[in-house]
Amino acid sequence: LEVMSPVSILDVVPSVGPIDGGSLVTIQGHAFRPGELSCRFDRTIVAATIASASTILCKTPQHAQTTVQLELLQAGHSLHVSEHVFTFVDASLPFVVSIWPSLGPTAGGTAITLQGYNLELASRCIFGDLSVQTAGLLGDEHRIVCVSPKQGQRGKVFIALSSESAGVAFDYYEDPLALALKPQLGSLRSEEHTSELQ
Repeated sequence: LEVMSPVSILDVVPSVGPIDGGSLVTIQGHAFRPGELSCRFDRTIVAATIASASTILCKTPQHAQTTVQLELLQAGHSLHVSEHVFTFVDASLPFVVSIWPSLGPTAGGTAITLQGYNLELASRCIFGDLSVQTAGLLGDEHRIVCVSPKQGQRGKVFIALSSESAGVAFDYYEDPLALALKPQLGSLRSEEHTSELQ
């Protein structure tokens, strides 16, 4: 008797796309098996391609502007309802699909590259309740740079390019605190220092 591992979804990238559809979504997870696979976005079912036992690809359908759950189907039967959601956004607005890096210190100052659409229309980056000027497009119209502002406490905020578009999560962590510097003595030619951080 062969025991099958349960299907699970760990990540969905990107998690935002235009209402016109056509975004290629990569679904990462466990125990994906060959078969008649499909993805359901709200009530719309689209064909899925299995790339490996841990990766499935789906193209988003056209959909009204909203956030929907993603479900995996096999031969028309539900395999897994994901906790991850997909947000359809108005394609006429600047919106973010992904960011890198996705975390930085509460002191701010992290240069973040945002990938998305209509970025030439963006003038400010919104970090939760805070807003900062963009640092400009990065080489092409699909990448823009924002520098994270100082945040009062650690935790997750969402970065967006307008108050009407969906955001992507960015995690603030506590600023590292240097407790000691080792070694405390060394030659003038030494360039090696280590510090203990908390």
